[in-house]
Amino acid sequence: MWTAHLNHAPYGPYDACFDGLPEAALVRREEESGRVGQIEEVLAAMAPDLAAADHTPVLLTGDFNAPSHLDWTAGTAAPHEGRGPVDWPVSRAVERAGLRDSYREAHPDPVTAPGTTWSPVHPQHEDGSGRPEPQDRIDYVLHAGARLTVLDSATLVTGRNTPWPDVAANDWPSDHAAVVTTYRLA
Repeated sequence: MWTAHLNHAPYGPYDACFDGLPEAALVRREEESGRVGQIEEVLAAMAPDLAAADHTPVLLTGDFNAPSHLDWTAGTAAPHEGRGPVDWPVSRAVERAGLRDSYREAHPDPVTAPGTTWSPVHPQHEDGSGRPEPQDRIDYVLHAGARLTVLDSATLVTGRNTPWPDVAANDWPSDHAAVVTTYRLA
């Protein structure tokens, strides 16, 4: 079981939706954010476990602060200010390492099941401009190994959850939704 929390800035959906950067610039900014290097370090540390994943399944969870190439498609361009597809490098790196995205395995269509985790308390951007906050899936439950089968995966927020800035009485303790995946272990 591994977990990671990658750097939060610069944030790719802001670069795409607010600044209109083209895909090549978005990928370059992801490199500048440090997230690509951070995930590569995590994956290098995980390499021995990943090599043995068919014997002992491997999980990687966390807040990657980066969207997935599985979500930014031509079909999902509308909620991304007309942008898509985008080949986000962090999700590509975990895919190349042999990790599979549990939410996308359970819900392959990002149009009908976006699985938004950012952000249940930020419908509008905090800068006071009134711009809608880009809603994205940046938290993941990833897995490797032939013995794991995804039975279901869902995003979750429970209890009272009012928008920013009136969050002090919220029951949910985070500005992210959780990802809950149920597996069968063979």
